[in-house]
Amino acid sequence: MGPSADRGTLRAPWFCHRPVPIPRQPQSGTGGGRPGHVRLARASDTRPLQTREGHPAAAAAVVAAAVAGAVGPSGCARVVDGGARQATAGARSGWGTPRAALRAAGAAREVEAGADSDDVRVAQTDDGRGRCLVARCGVPAGGTVVTEHPLMVCRRGASSKALARQLQRLRPRHRRAFLDLAAEAWNRRAIAGSDGDGTEEQVARIVRTNGVGIPEDRISVCRLVSRANHSCHPNAMLRPELSGAVRIVATRPIAEREEVLVSYLSGEDLLRPTAFRRERLRRGPWRFACRCRRCEAPDRARGMRCPACGGGPLLPPPPPPPVPAADVAATAAAAAASQVPPGAWASCPSCGVPAPSAGELEEAEGVWEYRLLKTQREGPGARGASQAAVALHAELLSGRGPLPCPSPTCHWIGAEAAWTAMEAHLSSGRFLAASSAARQLAAFVQYVRGDALTPIRAEARAVRATSAIKAGMRWEAAGHHSRASRAKAVGRAHCELALAEASQLLGNSHEMVRWISSLRSRY
Repeated sequence: MGPSADRGTLRAPWFCHRPVPIPRQPQSGTGGGRPGHVRLARASDTRPLQTREGHPAAAAAVVAAAVAGAVGPSGCARVVDGGARQATAGARSGWGTPRAALRAAGAAREVEAGADSDDVRVAQTDDGRGRCLVARCGVPAGGTVVTEHPLMVCRRGASSKALARQLQRLRPRHRRAFLDLAAEAWNRRAIAGSDGDGTEEQVARIVRTNGVGIPEDRISVCRLVSRANHSCHPNAMLRPELSGAVRIVATRPIAEREEVLVSYLSGEDLLRPTAFRRERLRRGPWRFACRCRRCEAPDRARGMRCPACGGGPLLPPPPPPPVPAADVAATAAAAAASQVPPGAWASCPSCGVPAPSAGELEEAEGVWEYRLLKTQREGPGARGASQAAVALHAELLSGRGPLPCPSPTCHWIGAEAAWTAMEAHLSSGRFLAASSAARQLAAFVQYVRGDALTPIRAEARAVRATSAIKAGMRWEAAGHHSRASRAKAVGRAHCELALAEASQLLGNSHEMVRWISSLRSRY
């Protein structure tokens, strides 16, 4: 676990109306010999999460059934299927029990600090990862897996001595449960590093590796929540409460006896390449190499457009797994006998033409990344930067140019360019163009995260709702009442879907949910 929970936004939301600094990361450790990545500023760095209740998921089903034809191909049906139809699909999905229905409505029983739960249990993994958290019954997407009160709540940045004194004030049962959260033996040596020895340092390490950021610049440490392992393809996310409790919310359906997996990284980090995510985990308090199925598969966040047919995407090869010293010779011999050159990208799935060389594609990625950084240095409010962002986004969509081009919906550079262009279009009143960029961003999230509920996609839908409603108001003022009516209907549909998805994940009291609710009430 880490000091921050999954906020889920790619950058600070556009409705903040304040500049977002995006410093450059150092080149070392980003993998592939490419230039350093652009750091995406996180909204969770500036605003706390204040959440409480979940939104009734059935509202999404009603809206989807009413406006599915008007909304068009936006992926909304998948979200509804994942989180809103528990009333009719319970028998098929395995979570149609009274307890599962309560969990779907956000009314699961809260767990006191250090106590066991009827909803989850701690088990031992069979692949050497240590202990894990397993669901006792099925949970639908958007449902609450467990809500747990903390063993300890401390101030962020507290010293080791202060943490040790706070530990001594805990009840003996809570103190034992807290110390039991020490990292597994294989990771404890790596975490120890320069921390030294002793009880004070041990307490500090437990807080660093298991703490969850909560409002008012505090950190909460929970027993059961801390046993949820990391995955770059998670099925749940953390939702901290103002009281210090932490709720785990399912982002995709979780079956009975399935492991509950969360991300120790932020929501926008999950949209970044494998090398970036692994470096974050290695340099963070956890210090491990992720071996989830996404990290060992071809990197879907780096899909390039095929130069031959314009389709694709061309994907890089999966990163090599760690090889024991005894197997180095055998691995080298197998690589020499292979017909595929080391580091070769996959052929185009559309036309079958072999991809250009890995060096050419990675060099092109570096050039596009540098151009993206230049458009963001001035901030979203600068006129020159806005024009450059729109031009870069248009060039990415066209795919023309001497260099291989990132796919607009299969590469993180295309998604970030779409977000920057969306801000520029909104500030200039080009609402249809802003809606198109938001649709591209949502398509990338769908491509990388699949059918999982994500606050980023909810935010993109809210932007589409705003754009459609304001475009409808403009057409109404010009006398085009029929077009205005259709645009407003589409805008209200996107608003309802965004509200259903965001409130299930973030709670009705979250800032984004309140903003979407106010948008719905105004229009």
